[in-house]
Amino acid sequence: MTDQGGFFQELKRRNVIRVAAVYFAVAWLIVEIASVVLPTFHAPEWVMQVFTFLMALGFPVALVFAWAFEITPEGIKKEKDVDRSQSITQSTGRKLDFTVIAILAAIIVWFAVDKFFLSDQTTQATADSSLDRRSIAVLPFANRGLQQENAEFFADGIHDDLLTLLGNLGSMKVISRTSVMEYRDTTKNMKTIGEELGVATILEGGVQRAGNQIRINVQLIDAATDEHIWAKTYDRTLTAETIFAIQSEMAASITEQLQAVLSLEDQELLDKRPTQSLEAYNAYLMAGQFFARSGFDDLFEAENYYRKAIELDPDYAAAHTGLVRTYNQLSDTGAITVAELREKAGPVAERAIALDGRSGAAWSAFASLKFFTTDGEGVEEMFRKALALSPNNSTILKDYAEYLRKVERYEEAVPYIEKGLEIDPLATDHLFELGRVYFFTARFDEALAAFEKIRVLSPTNPQGYYGASGVYGTLGDYANGLFLQEEAVRLDPDDPETMAFIAWNYLEFGDEQLANEWLKRTMATGPGQALPMAVQASFKVHAGEFEKAAQIARTALENKVDNRWGAHTIFLRILRDAALRSGNHAEALGWYRRLMPNLFVERLELTQFDVQDAVNLALLLQESGDQEQANRLLNAVRTFEDPTYGTYFHNGPRGIADVHALAIAGQTEAAIKALRVAIENKYNQSWQWFAELDPNMASLHDDPRFQEMRIEIQADMAEQLNRLREMKAQLVD
Repeated sequence: MTDQGGFFQELKRRNVIRVAAVYFAVAWLIVEIASVVLPTFHAPEWVMQVFTFLMALGFPVALVFAWAFEITPEGIKKEKDVDRSQSITQSTGRKLDFTVIAILAAIIVWFAVDKFFLSDQTTQATADSSLDRRSIAVLPFANRGLQQENAEFFADGIHDDLLTLLGNLGSMKVISRTSVMEYRDTTKNMKTIGEELGVATILEGGVQRAGNQIRINVQLIDAATDEHIWAKTYDRTLTAETIFAIQSEMAASITEQLQAVLSLEDQELLDKRPTQSLEAYNAYLMAGQFFARSGFDDLFEAENYYRKAIELDPDYAAAHTGLVRTYNQLSDTGAITVAELREKAGPVAERAIALDGRSGAAWSAFASLKFFTTDGEGVEEMFRKALALSPNNSTILKDYAEYLRKVERYEEAVPYIEKGLEIDPLATDHLFELGRVYFFTARFDEALAAFEKIRVLSPTNPQGYYGASGVYGTLGDYANGLFLQEEAVRLDPDDPETMAFIAWNYLEFGDEQLANEWLKRTMATGPGQALPMAVQASFKVHAGEFEKAAQIARTALENKVDNRWGAHTIFLRILRDAALRSGNHAEALGWYRRLMPNLFVERLELTQFDVQDAVNLALLLQESGDQEQANRLLNAVRTFEDPTYGTYFHNGPRGIADVHALAIAGQTEAAIKALRVAIENKYNQSWQWFAELDPNMASLHDDPRFQEMRIEIQADMAEQLNRLREMKAQLVD
């Protein structure tokens, strides 16, 4: 006990305990300050960890030093060499006491400042820290050279290429092109842009091209503080090699500044040189800018430039992929047929994969092509491969979501669209896809909200208008639907399909003059296209020109026009009606067997897209003597449960097929009852056809209750036409 007491007294005499207290207090205060200061200078996390470790490591060293050494008037000496009678440890101890008091006071002041002055900043820092440090938006590069369109295209192309390169590096979140292009020439500050895009850092820069020289200057900015993190200017002789080298150097520097980890695959990507031909690269950049504009003429210009790039460098993989994407888009808009798509894009897609099998974009473009042109076998695996290679590519995410929607896997599509919107928050094509998914799952309010957001973000984008018009049409609100369709055509005057819908809707309203004016515009803009021809044939039927209608339908099917917007259903129905009038059923049955073989099997599996064909065929089979298959079809239609719109929405693809089936089967009371339910739920689609011309409904035409409902729909459509005219008049005013 005495020895322990003596040892403790010796610790006190040598000021070891006081040194421990001082060291602990000073170390704690330094660590606290460092935890605030180091993030300001964007120090990596390991710096703070090493700093704290060294502080802890120094503690036993300080204690040993305090035990073994003593401060004297002559300096620091070993304790054993100091005469006890000359020791000043007591005086040193008092100084240490005052030091402890001063440090404790400093700690109290620090707590006060932290609580009362830094709390708001801490809250903001916490909010900022929720953003991924490795998230970045690359704003459009300024063209600092001659203000020519080609120079602008070159600057935008360099910007887009850098975006693609960064986006393919798996460890970073990179906002995609559509969203960042909204900030060209913006006056918003970096903090606002960062908040709107949900990123921690922003890269801005400029491109100057003069003769055979190029200068690219860039600066990386902290979005929260508007402080520069890194900046560099690249002056090089202009060649394809130097362009790709600059992009790789920039990407490497950015990843280093953002503390992103590069994998071996990422490093290989940075080392890749897509082409050695500057001319091919220039053509590729021009093609990309035309593709981004996405108008009909622009897409054909993109095709020309991608082809030029491939001619200049047959091994340019990215140019092959771009050309496939262009053909896919041309087909999707109806500018080329599926047969043309297959012929033109098939070999190009295979070549793109052969040149670069690790390109996610190439696999995605090939997957979309295969889905458009084949039975879809293997498409899922191709999309999965594309996503594995480029998990943060917003275009691939959108393309896969579109595929899932078209195969009616709607709920599966939503997470991919949402992830795409995280990467590209202002992307209207993602919002359009989201709206379509909501539309096909009868979430109409959410669909309208998505399309309205497109109109807010991009008022000149027709997608927000014709997307919403489809929702209003399904809800039976043709006035709002037609109003938006006309706005869409005003923005995109080269769209014959929307014109065709407008022509048909005016015919439904009973305004034959406007209907025929729009039909003329449709046929002038899209001659030979499926939907314009289908509407033209329908107009002939309404005019009583049945043989002319049948000839249009026959020509369309012989020319193998695509089944866009249910055009084949209209052509087949017109030929069926001609067969019923003439009694010669062979031609119509032949077309049904060729185009709808799934309706001739014993075990029928109908979808919303062929249920109307099924009931139309059933009447033809019944009249031709095949009552057994006719009954199969009628039973399948009556028991069909629409997984998309449910029971009470009849303005979708299936229409009132259940009413048709009951009427054909002679179940008049059930048919009248089902029709009343449909009308109470806003059914009015193709009302003149079913009320006057459709042989499916012939057994009901003379029923007074049917005539009352016909008059009811006619009055509703007249009221809607008046409302439409008022809306258009207000727009003019």
